[in-house]
Amino acid sequence: MFVRNILPLILDLTLFLFISITIYRCYKKGFIHVIFVTFRKVFALIIAYFGASKLGVILKDRFIMAPLKAKIGSMVENAVKEKGESVETFIDSIPSIFHQIAGFFNVDFDKIAENAMQTDAAATESFVTAIADKTSGIAGTILGFIILFIVAWFGLMIIFWIVDRIFELPILNRINRLLGLTCGVISSFFTAWIVSYVLVFIVGFFATYSTTVAEFDLQHTYLIKFFYNFNPIKWLI
Repeated sequence: MFVRNILPLILDLTLFLFISITIYRCYKKGFIHVIFVTFRKVFALIIAYFGASKLGVILKDRFIMAPLKAKIGSMVENAVKEKGESVETFIDSIPSIFHQIAGFFNVDFDKIAENAMQTDAAATESFVTAIADKTSGIAGTILGFIILFIVAWFGLMIIFWIVDRIFELPILNRINRLLGLTCGVISSFFTAWIVSYVLVFIVGFFATYSTTVAEFDLQHTYLIKFFYNFNPIKWLI
């Protein structure tokens, strides 16, 4: 009784409320606000993605490489002194798992050992420089991405605030709200199409395993049936 008659009504009502609230909120907030809230993360990520490598190089050269190289060099020298070995022997004694990890960062321990001069000082410099260069490059890119994302986020907020103030003018405000209403209709309908398609798929899949689920009939719904029958996503798939 519940699954067959009442559940379809509850689902239709829930979908109706979702569509109504979405359209009203988008109309009330306006097109500019809807676009900003929807795409601000995307815009910030795009800016950070394309600028991270360039900023990363600057951060690496000016702030990261030198102190990191000194730190790694000190660690290697102390490790070599404790073992009483040469640097090349120390490199050869590093477990293979660390060679694989280093390979992920394009650091070839074997090549370093082969190309290094026979003196410990040259071998240490070659080893430390290779490790510090790759590590600082990765660290610089990650840090650059984070910095650019934060800067872009706040920059977009300022731009949004300025544009939003402009669109508060009488004529522009009406256009802004009508465009917001359009976005609300598109957004809510798109969600309804996905929900109806997924719901029908789930019910059809589990109907063979559960008699309770099998009692649910799409024909007893109104909105879900409508969005499922007139569903561009279903046509594309």
